[in-house]
Order: sequence, then structure tokens, then C-alpha cells
Amino acid sequence: MSMPTSKNHSSPSSSSSSSSSSFSSYNLSSFVFLTTLLLLSTTSSVASQNHEASFLFQWLHSSTSTPPPSLSDWNSFDSNPCNWTSIKCSPHGFITEISIQSLPLQLPVPTNLSSFPSLQKLVISDGNLTGTLHVDIGDCTGLTVLDLSSNSLVGTIPSSLAKLQSLQVLILNSNLLTRKIPVEISKCTSLKKLLLFDNRLGG
Repeated sequence: MSMPTSKNHSSPSSSSSSSSSSFSSYNLSSFVFLTTLLLLSTTSSVASQNHEASFLFQWLHSSTSTPPPSLSDWNSFDSNPCNWTSIKCSPHGFITEISIQSLPLQLPVPTNLSSFPSLQKLVISDGNLTGTLHVDIGDCTGLTVLDLSSNSLVGTIPSSLAKLQSLQVLILNSNLLTRKIPVEISKCTSLKKLLLFDNRLGG
């Protein structure tokens, strides 16, 4: 008489436990992945804030003159420039606006503005800015407003402004700018307001 053959079957509880384990492992991996992305994004934002804050702090102290008291909160102990006077930021912590008016800065025009990838508005008027407008201002392609009026700027208006395709307002009046108005400005197709009077421009 033949004996019944014994067959091995996985118990329902064993199969359920295996599925549950796989599901938990999947969830854990997803959690770790999303957490890593969040940390990288936060780190990038903080690093950018520190970089922008460092640049502004160095620019404010690039002269022997004492910075105006109203900008006393521009300090190296606060690495988040979004807390500083005359500064506005995006929800992600990137500087979008620098607006300083009627303060005796006695500083050169800021350079390396491409270091502010989200900058849309730069207003430094009636602040006794000196020096020239640098060619690299054309690299700040997000600018919609550029107002450097009523200062002591010399030299020419750089033709690199033509790269500012989002620029809507360009105000450079009441300076000491010379030579011809660059025809390249006509390539700023979004431009709605242009003020260049009270300079030494020709053509």
C-alpha cells in the first residue's frame, strides 16, 4: 500500500508576514529617499543664504566709511539675509530684492551679481555709489528692475544690459555716465521705463 505523499505548503500567516515585511522595507526606503532629498534641498538653500549673506556683508564693509546705522542688522552673526533691512527673499530663502534708498553708502557698485540667481529688483539710489557699471551686470538675468539713480557712477552704460530680457525698469539718471547710449538696450524687449537724463551721455 502506497503511503500518501507529504506536501509542503506555506502557511497563510507566513505569506502574510513576508508581504508585510516587503511592504515595510519599501516604505522605509521611500522615507529615507524623500528625507535625503529634503535635507539636500534645505542644505542647498542654507548654503545659498550663507553665500549671499557673505557677499552682501563684504560689499557693505568694502569701504573705510562706517556703514549707515539703519543697516546694522547686516552682520556676520546672522547668516540669513532674509532677516536684514532692505532685503526680500523668495519662499525658498533666496534673495529677490535689494532696495536701499537715500543712505550715504559711499561704496562701489556691487559686482558678481550673478551670485544672486533669484534677484529680480536692485535699487540703490541716492547712496553715493561710485565706480563703473560692470559688464557682469548682464549676467543677472532675472532682473526686472534696476535703479542706480542719483549716485556718482562714471564710465559707460554696458551693452551687456541687452541680456536682461526680463528687465522692465532701467533708471540710471543723475550720475556721471558718459559716451553714447548703447543701441543694444533696444534688445531689452520687456523694457517699459527708461530714465537716463542728467548724465553726460551723447548719441
